[in-house]
Amino acid sequence: MSFKDELTKKLIESGASLIGFSDISGIEPQRRCGLPSAVTIACALDKDAVNSIQGAPTQIYYDEYNRKNALLDELGKRCADFLGENGYEAQALPTTEVGIDDNLETAFPHKTGAVLSALGWIGKCALLITPQYGSAVRLTSVFTSLPCENGEVMAERCGSCNECVDNCPGLAVTGENWSRGAQRSDIYDAFACQKTAREEAAVIGIKNTICGICIASCPWTIRYVSGG
Repeated sequence: MSFKDELTKKLIESGASLIGFSDISGIEPQRRCGLPSAVTIACALDKDAVNSIQGAPTQIYYDEYNRKNALLDELGKRCADFLGENGYEAQALPTTEVGIDDNLETAFPHKTGAVLSALGWIGKCALLITPQYGSAVRLTSVFTSLPCENGEVMAERCGSCNECVDNCPGLAVTGENWSRGAQRSDIYDAFACQKTAREEAAVIGIKNTICGICIASCPWTIRYVSGG
């Protein structure tokens, strides 16, 4: 068993759903803590929690969102510790609170490593979509000195589907398909999403930016939660 296979096995046994490895050396050093590679850890959201979203966020979904964030933070720490024990530098990123700038962007979006490691593609809603779980995944990243190679980046598979466009209460999704090098603003209005998500969450007493409607309406997600 290779070292990467061993690391993957440990993380899957600890609750991860998907693991990816990518070469991020082409990204500015300050955005990757000066380390050349990333391990991406994905955890699938509970099917019942996703199904609870019927046109609006729910407390059940919010609780699951927080559970998976906590699990991912623990998995990131375990990953970094295991890398360190085997002689590699490693820096785990927090799942949330990763430093959002005035454009509502982070220095290193977790989905960047996910795409480079061929875990999925970016959907019209600007979320990672995986063949196994649709967009019903939460992500975290670990920067490392472990040599990694990129996977064969998946082409987008949304095609003419507009379910996330039609169901977005904030009209944040433009309907344009993602392509490598595209600007986020071409496909998605982050400010409209944030505003509406906060309003939707406030209705059920949640003081956070939470929605999930685009996740629940995605046919790839529906295939996952329906067992197809």
